[in-house]
Parts: sequence; C-alpha cells; structure tokens
Amino acid sequence: MEAPEVVNETRSVSFCFSAWFSVPLGSPRPDRDDIARSPAPAARKISRESALVYGGRDVCDPSYCRNDNLGRTPEMDAEHTERKAANIAWLKQTFAHAKADGSLGLVLLTQANLTFEKHWSGDRLRLFLTYAGVGPSSSPVPTGHDDYVKALADEMESYEKPTVILHGDSHIFRVDKPLISAKTGRSFENFTRVETFGAPDSHWIRVIVDPVDPQLFTFKPEIVPENVVNRRPK
Repeated sequence: MEAPEVVNETRSVSFCFSAWFSVPLGSPRPDRDDIARSPAPAARKISRESALVYGGRDVCDPSYCRNDNLGRTPEMDAEHTERKAANIAWLKQTFAHAKADGSLGLVLLTQANLTFEKHWSGDRLRLFLTYAGVGPSSSPVPTGHDDYVKALADEMESYEKPTVILHGDSHIFRVDKPLISAKTGRSFENFTRVETFGAPDSHWIRVIVDPVDPQLFTFKPEIVPENVVNRRPK
C-alpha cells in the first residue's frame, strides 16, 4: 500500500489560483504604497458550473491594504473608489446571471472578512458583545467594506436561492448567518458565511453540494493529521 500523500499547501493554492486568474501565484506582490498606483485589478470573474454560479472579487484584507486602501492617501482613496465601484457592479451582474440562468445557488469568494457583525444592532449586537466580553458599542467607525455588506443585503432581498460567501482573512473557522435584512432586521436564512482555517491552524473545509437538498450546501471541517498539535496520548 502506498503511503498517503502529504498535503502541499502551496501546490493546492497554486492550482486554485491558476484556475481563476491569469497571474500565477508567487508573482511579486506590490508594496503597500504601490497598490494605489496600480490599475484597478481584473481579479473579478464569473463562471458557471453544475447549475451553480461562482464569483470571485478583489477586496483587500485589512492587514494588507489597511481598510481596503481607504483613508491613507488621496491616491489610495481614488484607487479604492474605482475598484469598489467595479466590484459592486460585478456583484450585481453576478446575481443577475444567477437569476437569469435559474441557478440552484450562488457562491462568492473573497479574501477579506467584511465584518458583518459591525452592522448588527439591538439584541443581536448586545449578545455578541456580551459574550465577547466587550462593553457597550459606540457608533461604528466607517470602513472600506461597508458598501459591500449593504450591496450584498440589497441583492439578497430579491434572491431566494442558497448563497454562500467564502473568505479567509481573520483565520477563524466558522459557518454562520451574519447578513441582516434591513427590512426585517433578521438574518437572511439563505445566506451563509464560511470562513476557512488560517495560520497557525492549517486545515481545510469540504464543501458538499447536493441538488436534492433544499439547503444545497453542507460544510465539513477536515483536520490535516500532520498539522494536529493537541494530540491526546495514545
């Protein structure tokens, strides 16, 4: 019997990256201050497969682009504004494609954590802060991601199929329903956020798509044996 293949993270990510973008993984990453001088990225793509619509968009995570490039320099503000307008137009187009095609569901992929919790209010926010050990919230500080959350909520008001947003950024594995309807004040039942594992916990998530299941998607965390650190003595 052959030994099981050890998971090679770089190779796995390179494969996924090459399937979506023409720029290979490992290309020189621009300096933070050079981002504003670059043209608006073309890292937006819509594809159709197995009656699903997939979309990927370019939203910078806070640790790399510092608030998605907003509020640093006039040049970066201009870059942020241009890219965000293109991203939101792309987002609307993605939902339009999903509706026109009669897709079973919609999958959105981005790096940044859009901080959905920042847009909560009432008991939902109170309980979140209480169990996080944080005092009463003051007025939320505007961020470069606010318009994305609003655009998503606006689109979900008229989209009834299962929708998933997959992201990384804050390195906390979770599956929840964080997007709130402005009309009802309740979570969109058909919108799910999945955040994948991140350093130092390098594992992965198995996504199961079952066209017969009304929920369509099932998510199963897969623990990489080689990366387990809290082993129980045998």
